[in-house]
Amino acid sequence: VDDGDEVFVAVCKVPRAKVLQTEKPKAPAVHVKAPAVQSPNGERRLKVLVSHVSNPISMGRYYVDAFRQAHDVITCGPVIDSGELKQWREAEEQHAFKSIEAAQVEKLDLIGRLAQPCDIPMERGQVDIAQVLDKLPKGWQPDLMMWVDSATGFMPMGLEKLDCPTVCLSVDTHTGQSDWRLQYAKLFSHTYLVHNQFIDQFKAAGCPFVGWLPSACAPEIHGQIPANKSYDIGFVGQTHRQWHPHRVRLLDRLVHAGFDVHIESKILQEMALFNSRSKIVFNRSLNGDLNMRVFESLCSGSMLLTDRLDDNALLNDLVKDREHLVMYDDDNLEELVRYYLKN
Repeated sequence: VDDGDEVFVAVCKVPRAKVLQTEKPKAPAVHVKAPAVQSPNGERRLKVLVSHVSNPISMGRYYVDAFRQAHDVITCGPVIDSGELKQWREAEEQHAFKSIEAAQVEKLDLIGRLAQPCDIPMERGQVDIAQVLDKLPKGWQPDLMMWVDSATGFMPMGLEKLDCPTVCLSVDTHTGQSDWRLQYAKLFSHTYLVHNQFIDQFKAAGCPFVGWLPSACAPEIHGQIPANKSYDIGFVGQTHRQWHPHRVRLLDRLVHAGFDVHIESKILQEMALFNSRSKIVFNRSLNGDLNMRVFESLCSGSMLLTDRLDDNALLNDLVKDREHLVMYDDDNLEELVRYYLKN
C-alpha cells in the first residue's frame, strides 16, 4: 500500500449456529494513508469518523473511548431517545425474574441521564454520508470511517464518497437478523464480526474483507471493585422467556435447587460492583455465541460459570476451562455450583 500505515481495528430464538471452518480466521489489516500531521511526540494520530446511535452502554461507546486514547475522533448519528427507552421499558416488563421498578431506576433512567449526543447529530435511519461530510470541521477529512452496529437506527449510505477505508462492525448476527446486515456490510471495504460463526456467510455474500473482532471489556468500567461477597450466584442480563428460554430454564433450576440467586438490571460500574460481590457470575448465551458478558464477568475478578460453546465460537482459543473460568453442560450445572461454592 502506497504511503500507508497498517491499522488493526481491535480494542429471539434461532437455530444454534453450526457453521464449521477449516482454519482459524485472520483479521484483515486496514490500510490507511499516513496522517500528514503528527503529535508532538511523533505519533501519527488518525482522524476517525465513528457512526453509531449514541448510547452509554453500547458497543460503539467503548470503541469511541478506545480510539480517543490515541486518535482524533468525531462521532455522527442520533442519540438514544425517549421513544427508544419506552420500547426498552416495554421489553423490561416481560422479564421472567426482574421487577420493572428496579429496571427503571437502575438501567433505563440512568441510560437516559448519561446519554450524550454525537459530535454531529443526525436523524435516524438511512442518511447520505455527504450530509455528514458537509458538517465536518474545515480541513478535517477522515483517515478511517467505522460504523458500529446499532441495528437499523443509523445507516449511512453513499460510502463511495469517502476517500478512506470504511469498516462495518456487525454485532448482533447471532439474533437471527443477519440478512440485512449481510447486504449492508457489502457497502464497506472491511467487515468485522463479533461472532466468528458467521464469517463464511459474509464472505459468501461478497464482502471483500471479513475478520473476527470479539467483544471485550473496559477495565475502568467493568473492573473488580473491592467488596465482600454477598451473593452465591449473580446474573445481569435479559430473562425474556420468548427470547432466552434456555437461560430462563437454567436460572429456574438454580433457584429451585435452593441457591442464593440474584438477578439484576444494573449497568456500567454498578454492574461491576454487583459482579464483584457475586461468588459466581452466571452466563448462558443466546445462540451459542461468545457474548460480552464473558469479558465483563472475568474483568470483575469473580468466577464465571458459562455454557460450553462449539469450537467455532473460539471461546477455547481465548480461555482455558477450569483455569480462567468454568464451563458447564446441561447435566452438570448444579453439581458445579455446589462444588465451587464449597471450594
